[in-house]
Amino acid sequence: MRLLIDDNYIQNRALLLEENNVYKVYIENKNDEDICDNIYVGKIKGISQKMKVAFVDIGEKRRLYCLFF
Repeated sequence: MRLLIDDNYIQNRALLLEENNVYKVYIENKNDEDICDNIYVGKIKGISQKMKVAFVDIGEKRRLYCLFF
């Protein structure tokens, strides 16, 4: 496997290659404040049965929501 990385002022990009074929692509925009794909500890502050979501306080300015079924 090979890892190719491009880091510039707009984006970070990484390609994971397996036998010269793209296996995975990772793109991160530097201007985004994305918190997806991370693990956080938080407290459930509310549940909506109709929407099937739980609202979670992780210490950020806004609460996250988690879908449940």
